[in-house]
Order: sequence, then structure tokens, then C-alpha cells
Amino acid sequence: MSAAARRMEDARAAIDLVSDAGLSLVLRAREGPVRAHLLERLALGERSVLRITAEADVEALTGGIDVMASVAAGQTVRTRSLAQRLEGRMLLVAGAERIGERFAALIARGLDEGAFPGGVVLIDESEPDDAMGAMLADRMAMWVDCDGLSLRDLEAFPPIDEDGEPTGDLVAPFCELAAVLGIASLRAPSHAIAVARALAARRGADETTRSDAEGAVRLALGPRARRMPEEPSEPPPPEPDETPPSDETDTPEQKEGDDLGERLVDAAQAALPAGLLEIGGGAMAGAGLHGSATSRSGGSPRGRRGRLRKGLPQAGARLDLAATLIAAAPMQRLRGRGPGDRPAIRTDDIRVRRPVPQRRRATIFAVDASGSAALARLAEVKGAVEHLLAESYVRRDEVGLIAFRGSAAETLLPPTRSLARAKRELQALPGGGGTPLAAGIAAGLEQAARSRSAGRAPLLVVLTDGGANIARDGTPGRAQAQQDAEAIAALVAAARIPAILIDSSARGDRRVEALARSMAARYVRLPRVEDGALAAIVAS
Repeated sequence: MSAAARRMEDARAAIDLVSDAGLSLVLRAREGPVRAHLLERLALGERSVLRITAEADVEALTGGIDVMASVAAGQTVRTRSLAQRLEGRMLLVAGAERIGERFAALIARGLDEGAFPGGVVLIDESEPDDAMGAMLADRMAMWVDCDGLSLRDLEAFPPIDEDGEPTGDLVAPFCELAAVLGIASLRAPSHAIAVARALAARRGADETTRSDAEGAVRLALGPRARRMPEEPSEPPPPEPDETPPSDETDTPEQKEGDDLGERLVDAAQAALPAGLLEIGGGAMAGAGLHGSATSRSGGSPRGRRGRLRKGLPQAGARLDLAATLIAAAPMQRLRGRGPGDRPAIRTDDIRVRRPVPQRRRATIFAVDASGSAALARLAEVKGAVEHLLAESYVRRDEVGLIAFRGSAAETLLPPTRSLARAKRELQALPGGGGTPLAAGIAAGLEQAARSRSAGRAPLLVVLTDGGANIARDGTPGRAQAQQDAEAIAALVAAARIPAILIDSSARGDRRVEALARSMAARYVRLPRVEDGALAAIVAS
């Protein structure tokens, strides 16, 4: 069976397990025929489905106050909670990568308390380096990635031969495999055991087989892997006077356990999409489904206060009580209300605000890698920038990396969220040559402008010792090089690009300070580059 057919079979099996056993599933699938086929299969299950968007009003889902009904009744009227709305149905949430923190916490608590007996399906439509928070990912039993599957993969294929040999107790093998794959969560082996038992129950069997165990590994453990299993080392050759060990010395139980372990490792490797582990984190990490505790749980509704408008507090819009009372106050006498009476509120009085989400920031680092920076100094700058990259990643910023040395600037990394790739490019950055400062600032300005056009909030961070000696056209000359740098810096100010200019020279350089004024940038002089201090500066 091809890899694509195997993935499609796993996706279908996961959908069936949600319907039959009430398990939870993260389905990474964008709009298309494959997703439509799987959702149709989900709808054909025995349980009905409650569909909710990621932008659902959390107040309503927690049994919050129904404002209009309370006003009309003259007493507090609450909406039906999520559990009351489900009534045993399956919960389906589209756009899971946009789930806000409060909604994610509500689902996570429901999973912990067993409040979703009908099962939960979260549809993730994110880019590979986007993120859905670890709080939810840790509690979801299965994870299936359908990206790359096409109509051809929907065609019928021959079923897999079932391996009817029973597995016995799966606790130890799954725990050992989780450790081999670098999975720290204690929930992961429990998820795998639940999936294996559900696969067996789906066949009408009481005991799990090796095929059930392998399917559970592909659905529950493989996508959570943080590292590749190490190849077993070859045993040392026996001494001349020793007899080579024989397989007959192993008990049947040992051989059976070893064989099961090897097959589970193979199943886990089959569930790892090629290349995902190269960026450090496995499928769920690459898709943002197994992040650290500091990662977000989804697109937070926090942001600037939106424009005031008429409407009801629903779909993310929040009631502005003060504005509502102000709008209703002039009409109270006409509505027969006097001093001390309860105010009469009508639908036209309700004022709401929808928070405007803050734009994701793109931090562009332009690093001086010239000979004037000196190798030791460049090592300090690399350490500081690496710390800044990590801080930017935690804040879910995009980061870009530009190095200028010799006669030109080079974009090592366009704005991205791949922290591992940024670190690799930074560590491989050589030092030496001239200081084309103008070219470095110009390249940073270009990247910042592109990020702004893409809807990001750019921040340009330039690290240099100020020894510009290469002009914009690549010719040597300190005077012209300084003039070109001043001219490009003025363009940064004219474009209103927020910038920080970090002077990495040993004693500080007045030319760098003057350049910061031309750039309208924050000037920071650090006698010694301290990565923690730089991180605080960029964060602020």
C-alpha cells in the first residue's frame, strides 16, 4: 500500500473512531475534496454533529447572561452552556488554529471532565509553522494530516491484512516508545492505549492485536514525536574464545516483546512526514500542535478596542455597558421611567465593540558580520541575536535575518517562524570583509516594507559597530559609505518603520548615534552585548 493510501486509511479510521468511540481528533485539512469526503463520512456516523466556529462567543458557551432576554424578563436569564447544547452530540470546531484562549480552556476542561462523550473534532487549517496551542494538543487523542492528499487517494484500495496476534499489555511498550520519540506528555501513551482499544472494539474484538497497536501509534504517538528513533547499535564482535549468543537463549516472551517494539517503532516512523523533524519538533510541533507552555492556545481575541456600533453582544462583539446606558438615558422619560426606576433598555440602545486583533510582528535583524566587528565580537552578537530570535518566536513573531559584509548584504532568511532554520543560518554566518552598512539597512528596509504589505507590523533591528567603509554601489570609501548609510536611514524614518539601532562597538561610536537619529530609531549602546538586555529592549 502506498504512503498516501495509508494516510487516507488512517484518516478514515480516525473519523470512525470519533463516531463510534467518542474519541477526540485534530484533522489538519484545508478546503477540498478530501476534507469534504472525510466530513461527509463524519456526518454519516451514528451521532449527530454540533458545528461551532473558532470565533464563537465564549460567554454564551459558558452559560453567560443573555442580555436582551434578561432586559425583557426583568431578571437574569442565562444562555445554554456548551454541554447543554451538545446533548451527547459530537463537537466539530472549524478553524481550530484561531481558537482563543478562553475557548481553548473551555474545550480542554471539557475533555478532562469527560463532558464530550460524542467526541471532538478540531479542523486545523493553519500553515505548517502556524500554531494551535499545546493545552489543546496535549488532550486530543488523535492527529491526522491530510495535506497533500488528492482525489486519486480517495479511490478504493485493498484492505490491509489484519494481524490477529494479540499484543497483551500495551502500557509498557507505548510508554517506552513515547520516551524513544521524545514525547514528554504523560497523556500520549494513554491516548494511544484508548485508540488501540477502540480499534479492537470497532472490529468486535475484546483483545488488541498488533495491527491495532500500530494504528494507534500512527494516530496518537507518531504525530507527537519530537525526535527520530535512534538506529540500534551493532553488538560488538565476540571474542575468539566466546560462543556467539544464540536467539535460542531468548525466551519466547522476550522475542515477542522485541518484535512488537520494532514494529511499533516502524509504525511511528511511517507516521512522520518527511522533513518535519529536520526543523526540530515533529509533526505536531511543526504544525504548532505540540508547543511549549508559553505558546498560545489560539488566536487571542485581545487587541485594541474596536469601533463602537449598534448590535448584540455575540460572535466576538463585547457589550459596552457605559455606552449602552448613555444611549438609553435620553429616552427614559419617554419610556415612562422616573428617578429610582429600573432603566428601560431597548435593542436600539445596545452598543458593542469588537476587539481589533493586534497584528503579528515581523522582526527583521540586520547583523554586521564585517571584519571590523572582529570574530570575538561577532560571536557575542550571534549569541545575542539567537536569544532575540527565541524571544521573538515565543511572542509568535516572524523573524528575518540579514547579514552584511564584504561588498553587499545578503538575506539569509526571509521573515518566517522557523526558529531552527534561523539559528542554523546565524550559526553558519561567516565574519570578515568590509562594512556595507548602507546595503544592510537598505535590505532591512525592503524586508520590513514587504512585511508591512503582507499585514505584519515590522520592526527593524540593526546591530553594527558603525565602521561603514563600503558605499551603496559596492565601492570602497568611508566618506561616501557614511553618506549612503545616512541617506538610507532617512528613508527608514520616512517610511515610519519602527527601528532599533544597537551599537556593538567597544566604546560606542558617535556615527552610530547620528545614524540612529536619521533613522528615527531607538539607540542602544551596550559596552558588552548582553542577550537578556537586548531581548528586553526588543520586547518593549
